[in-house]
Amino acid sequence: MVFSAKLGRQLILVVLAGLSGFTHGSPSCTGEQADTTACLRQELGEADAALNAAWKARQASAHPALKSQLLSNQQAWIKERNTRCQLPTGTDSRADWLDRLVTSDRMSICVLRETRLRTTELGQMGKTAGAPRYSSLSDFLKIAPLSRSAGKWFFEVSLDRGAIARWQNEVGGKWPTRFWVGCAAPKIDYDIGVKITVLPDDTGGVETVGFAIDLDQGVAHFQQNGNWLRGGSSRNDPHKIRSGAAYVCAVEAVLNIQTLIDRKLATVNFGESPFRYAPLAGFLPLHTGFQWVQGGETADRRVYFDYRQLQENPATATIFTKEEFATPRDSGEGLAPNTARIAQLDLDCTTEQFTERALTLVAKDGNRVAMLFEDRGLDHRPGMDTVGGRFARTLCFLRKHRITLPSIDVQDSWEEMQSPVSNLRIFEAKGRRQLIDGMLVAKLMNETDAPVNIHGRPSRALVAVSAYDCKDLTSTPLVRVRYDERRVPLGIDFFGEQGVMRLEKNRQRMANACAGK
Repeated sequence: MVFSAKLGRQLILVVLAGLSGFTHGSPSCTGEQADTTACLRQELGEADAALNAAWKARQASAHPALKSQLLSNQQAWIKERNTRCQLPTGTDSRADWLDRLVTSDRMSICVLRETRLRTTELGQMGKTAGAPRYSSLSDFLKIAPLSRSAGKWFFEVSLDRGAIARWQNEVGGKWPTRFWVGCAAPKIDYDIGVKITVLPDDTGGVETVGFAIDLDQGVAHFQQNGNWLRGGSSRNDPHKIRSGAAYVCAVEAVLNIQTLIDRKLATVNFGESPFRYAPLAGFLPLHTGFQWVQGGETADRRVYFDYRQLQENPATATIFTKEEFATPRDSGEGLAPNTARIAQLDLDCTTEQFTERALTLVAKDGNRVAMLFEDRGLDHRPGMDTVGGRFARTLCFLRKHRITLPSIDVQDSWEEMQSPVSNLRIFEAKGRRQLIDGMLVAKLMNETDAPVNIHGRPSRALVAVSAYDCKDLTSTPLVRVRYDERRVPLGIDFFGEQGVMRLEKNRQRMANACAGK
């Protein structure tokens, strides 16, 4: 396992010809040598030479009328490779290209994979110049669904080295299987991560790599099978990184990592399940899994919000929305049609305006087809009568009062309160309160005898979190979630208008809670 940090990309030449002097076949590097820069450069050169030979063979066998079309096809592939691997263009020689490429493990692994796939594709082409799309990028890149710009986060990746080596041999590869595990900040052109190499004759067991990134202090720590390397804490020589940017964490491989996951040869755990080894104290799971709750609907789309973000530090909460379309839509970015759109938004509480920071498009088969991480300049000021507008008001309210929402579920023990109507029962989660600067946050659940129709599905339970101003006990509803009879979330709403409690008995209960009685 080799650590790497890339401090900015150099310009890279994009040409069709390959280097001379490289032979295709099993790399001569073995053992620990396979992880060296020299061996990685050799492997890239051999893959490049094989691609060049396949290209010349295909061009020589093509019908003269199809040669120009074949050239256009190859140029289109180069453009797609550069996009996938984030390779800028430049004027370097081919030798300099390789020298600079190996300074980034992540880009090297991507170029190795794309080159080998293209070589195979050229060999399988018929007499026409057209070539099918060989894969989705999500087959080789397992990426966390959200970015982080502040806080302390942890995730881990487990690889069954021996089983992966056997699988690689089965699919016809005799070269090392390389993985990159880490985080990248696309906006500032920087990444930090570890490279893992599995040799064709590897007989090892499961290796687990933990990655801890502290974006507040600007350091990263790496763990191997529970052992923190290079000290593993901020006082023992951690890896310094650039802070002040949004980081996206991922695992990238030279072969289909989704197949490895499906075959249980690899596990990528961003926090959706318990970790094999404990993270450092104070570090949280990078992502605990979205619990999308439907927040709105129009003629042919459904809109969801990720309200779990409100349960972390509201001052640094990241807003995610998801739109699902009944039929494929053009993204407007010149990208493939998509059936789902996930947006990451920044909120300006002064103007109550969203700015789109990142966009993910999802194809009909569920594969991610595009991820754009940049300041897109798409500002939107939602109306206050919309779910988005109320969501913005909720988050700004939480930030202003430094309130963190408690867990929103129906698993707690509840104490019955007085109800204003006969078919409605009110329960308060008495043990789930917080009092901050004269603001009491309490969670309540309403149960109805007659189901309420929410987005075409019956609901009998409503869990709500409200904030009570202890000066006058005015109430501000913050989040309300409807559940079906199986306790599955059906719908969500945010931020109602302030108002007084309807029953004096319940008002007195909150007054006692504010007084600490």
